[in-house]
Amino acid sequence: MTMNKGQFVEEWDNELAAREAELLSELEEVRGKREHLKHLRNGTGVGAKGVIRGYAILDAAHELAKAKDPEQRGLHYNDITDLLLEEYQIVGKDRYATVNAAIGAGERAKQKFDRTGKGIFRWK
Repeated sequence: MTMNKGQFVEEWDNELAAREAELLSELEEVRGKREHLKHLRNGTGVGAKGVIRGYAILDAAHELAKAKDPEQRGLHYNDITDLLLEEYQIVGKDRYATVNAAIGAGERAKQKFDRTGKGIFRWK
């Protein structure tokens, strides 16, 4: 079966759009990791806690959840927040709501966590 010009253009456009979305997601992940690294650098020193916000919260929460819950049973976002607060200062008016939003909303969050119950998240 041969494609006409319109079908070819449409298929190619769809492939390019999918690749663009993939690259943007990768770029977003790299930027988040660099932001996290920046906060780790700035938060060094005796008794000092690094300040995290945005994607750095998601990345740090993912690493801490993997360490705390290796069986992947799931953790409540309040528990994840408490783990984060042991090591970081979280930017946001309500730190628990900030963490809940960071790990529960958006495509990057869906790549790192599954919501398994009310406020319960399992890392991927």
